[in-house]
Amino acid sequence: MNAEVDNTQERPAINATRRGRTAVRAEQSTSRGRSSNARRSSSASRAGARSRQQGARHASQPSTSRRGSTSSQPPKRRRGVPVIVVILLLAIAVAASVFITKSVLTPQIEEAHKEAEVAKSQVSTLTQQLSSATASQSSSSTNASSSSENKGGDANKSESAKGDGVDSPWTKSGKFTSGDAVLDSEVKAFCDSIANTSMDRDAAVLEVYKGVAWSEYVERDAAQHPSGKNWRTEFARMYYENGSSGNCYEFAAFLSYCMQYMGFDDAKAEGVLVQLQGGGWGDHGIVYVTSSDGTKCICDTARGTDGWMLPEATYNVQMQDFENA
Repeated sequence: MNAEVDNTQERPAINATRRGRTAVRAEQSTSRGRSSNARRSSSASRAGARSRQQGARHASQPSTSRRGSTSSQPPKRRRGVPVIVVILLLAIAVAASVFITKSVLTPQIEEAHKEAEVAKSQVSTLTQQLSSATASQSSSSTNASSSSENKGGDANKSESAKGDGVDSPWTKSGKFTSGDAVLDSEVKAFCDSIANTSMDRDAAVLEVYKGVAWSEYVERDAAQHPSGKNWRTEFARMYYENGSSGNCYEFAAFLSYCMQYMGFDDAKAEGVLVQLQGGGWGDHGIVYVTSSDGTKCICDTARGTDGWMLPEATYNVQMQDFENA
């Protein structure tokens, strides 16, 4: 009985001790919880601060993920000008160049060619005149003693008429002479400036005819009425010495010698009276010649190109005897 009482009295003391320990443990647990909560709160504060700092950096800097995604995409290729466009542009440029050349440069080039031809003709004429003047001066000393010959005989016949002639590639003998050495050189220079041996003879002599027919027509008082046996030589020289100009008698006289140089041996200038269409008669100078096919023809420089190798019966004429006038 006593023992049981004693046990009953000890239990409260033990229970009290146990409760004390439990309380201590509870306090310790509470303390730990508070400490853990404090640590968690501190960690959350630090995480929030870091988050705010990163947010500030993100706001001040471009997004790394966006730059990354941008840099990861390949750059877009720029498309070049299509080849067909380049070809069309080149074609247009070439066409424009050709058009400009034809419309601008070609007329200028043609004009330059014409000017060059005119200059060449002038140089040729001046050269021929110089040659004639030089030849005339060289023969003037030998002509002084015979300058006053009468009209009835061999009027105005000079020592220059003595000569061996000049070479001619068109005649059978290879020589030509008019009986006057100065005139021979004039005729040769004129024909050689127009015709060349690569041409057919008929074509070449036609070009020589045109050169005379298209000369300047000039009436000179001293050359109105031919007379004397040497009138053909005198009038042919007047034509040449006056810059390839003159009247129908001078044209006919000079042309006859040119045709002889070209191999038409029977070419001869004549003074005639021609029956006019309106009636009456007119004095005129023409050339009688036999064509390559044996036809008797006349050449009339007054008709230009149309006066070449006309049938002899084309004109109704009366011959004039200037040699015995």
